[in-house]
Amino acid sequence: MSSYNSIFFGQPFGRGTKVAYSAAWYERFRKEGLRLNGMYEETVFEDDPTWLMLPLSRRQVALQRLEVMLDYERHESPGDLEAENAAQRLGVTTGQFYRIRRQWKRSRSVFDLLPYGKPGAARRPKLDQDVSDVLGKLIMKAVATDGMRAPKDIMKAVQEQWPLNKPIPSHMTLRKNIAHAIEELTNVSGGLVLVNSTIPQGAFETATGYGEVVAVDHIGLQVFVATEGGPIAPIVTFAIDLFTSSICGVHLSFGAPGPLQFEAVLRDVQRRSEQAARLPLVVKPRLIFEAGGSSGWPQLMSRMAKNFHHANIRRSQRLNFGETIIGLIGSSIGNVNFSSRKYLNDLVFNPGKDALISFDELQKLIERGLRGLNDKRIPPGAEIFHLKFDFLDASVS
Repeated sequence: MSSYNSIFFGQPFGRGTKVAYSAAWYERFRKEGLRLNGMYEETVFEDDPTWLMLPLSRRQVALQRLEVMLDYERHESPGDLEAENAAQRLGVTTGQFYRIRRQWKRSRSVFDLLPYGKPGAARRPKLDQDVSDVLGKLIMKAVATDGMRAPKDIMKAVQEQWPLNKPIPSHMTLRKNIAHAIEELTNVSGGLVLVNSTIPQGAFETATGYGEVVAVDHIGLQVFVATEGGPIAPIVTFAIDLFTSSICGVHLSFGAPGPLQFEAVLRDVQRRSEQAARLPLVVKPRLIFEAGGSSGWPQLMSRMAKNFHHANIRRSQRLNFGETIIGLIGSSIGNVNFSSRKYLNDLVFNPGKDALISFDELQKLIERGLRGLNDKRIPPGAEIFHLKFDFLDASVS
């Protein structure tokens, strides 16, 4: 039996050096793929975004099949015995082996060796997107515009104004959304311009040039990253220029988003814009973002107020992120799909449905998607200015 079979299949979940699908395990898996890729030159697949975003188990099976096919071809005149041995290694009948081999020989691509079946379906929220959008708008209209606070009055207003042919969500769902909307409108913060708004947040700011207004938002990704502690679902924080709807900053992290990610992405904005700027002009963008109830936010906003940095802030005890990104960027960045907020916590990795990649591979995929999006949205010859956020290096006295 090959080393690939013994190392990469039947991986148990555990701790320490036995953690399933850890960064060390994935590095061995990746190197095995590179070794097999180097044994034939017909197709280079190891850095292919489509390959990386496949469920891990499909990649495992395809690589196992590739190794068996290459070993089979080493025989000068392979016959029935060699075919039987190859089939045994794959756990299939000899007839199935010959069918897999014929399929592979069409183009000698590892993609021809993928097992049948579709990739794992994206996790979906309970409400359809159009139902969720309409529900949010009707509730916010009743709460923010009409000044309603009693849940029964808001529910009645939603029922009377419901425009869709689809059923209205349950009373429990309505009450949860109403409670969240009221909570948002009861938060205040002195010294800064606060906007309690519906999504997209950028609707309350108008940009007339690049870098004038920057929105910051976070969202989960439908991929897992191999870490020493096992697979973890990452989040991405984007800073988006509202004039072009292009991405001017990005930061990848794990765990709940907060002020650390907010500051990190703005530092990335400064770095990228300084490198791209052709003129010495410095612009201090107005900011749009949502602040939660964690302890780091008040200190951050005090630094912003001290430096007179204009910001539209939506306050909430629990960050309700992702909707600005979906509205301005779409449902994915390159080959990486976004995930809804409700699925970010306590995700369990399933190799039959989920993709697993390294942090470095994820960074490259995000950068590739960012370049592709910005190339389409930033007009040729557009002037990019150095965007600066002085409060990042300020202290609170």
